[in-house]
Amino acid sequence: RCQVCCLYQLDDMKKNKAFILAFSTQQDNPHAFTQHLDSLAKTNDYTTHPLDAFAFKDDTVHLENHRLSEQAFLFKTQKHTLNLTFSNIQKPHKSAMSFLRFLPLECYQEVILMEAKATGERVLDGKTTNVSGTIYIEKTYGRKFPKQWFWLQTHHFDVPDVRLSLAGGSVPTLKYHPFGFFCLVEKGEQTYRFATYNRSKFNAVDLGDKVVFTIRKGPYHLRLEVSDHDPTALVGPSDYGAMTLTVYESLQSHVKLTLTENDQTLIQATSTTAGFEWMGQN
Repeated sequence: RCQVCCLYQLDDMKKNKAFILAFSTQQDNPHAFTQHLDSLAKTNDYTTHPLDAFAFKDDTVHLENHRLSEQAFLFKTQKHTLNLTFSNIQKPHKSAMSFLRFLPLECYQEVILMEAKATGERVLDGKTTNVSGTIYIEKTYGRKFPKQWFWLQTHHFDVPDVRLSLAGGSVPTLKYHPFGFFCLVEKGEQTYRFATYNRSKFNAVDLGDKVVFTIRKGPYHLRLEVSDHDPTALVGPSDYGAMTLTVYESLQSHVKLTLTENDQTLIQATSTTAGFEWMGQN
């Protein structure tokens, strides 16, 4: 199974949209598919396509009329077209998974773009509108999804130029399911990296009304307080790519981020438009 996810926020409406272009080779129902999650309408459109409609060529994902690259995005259906080009692109300085991407894991996740400016046109029910916003792109691929996982992303903080990407779970690895995670916090050109592979210490506590993540590495201490808001049901993969799992994702979650070094505050920022998944056993 492979999926490429593009999160997009419109400047004029302050709402998030998620677009997933993906395929599953599960033997009983191999197919390509798109998902379009609208955070304001709280709807998700899951559309299937023939498996051979998905292709990657010329550094671009192709799926029927849809196209996604590091420079542009075209999402085109009978009623809705979104045509964007990207600028001011912020890419991670190196792989989010580091050397773990070379190990025989059964699930991998990479951050493609931490943030970019997006401008273009939207055509909805025959009406054309100029739009602008910001985007984030990641990809997930492998044979099997984790048994439990979490995911958090936002670059819309009340402090300029702060970006966050966090993901982790019980990673399928042959017969074992060890826990693994990565967290990228960016402030301008500075990246603070926390991960299993650099021996960062991780803890997460579900308090009911919010989840609190605490991560430490050397003198750095990161605290993330996350509260879910208006989650919407997506279609997710269970064992071996069968698209039978209900996944609840919010694109309007609230995040309070505090990063300190030797108890001195480096970043303190809040977001009210974060993407968040908090999934238990599937």
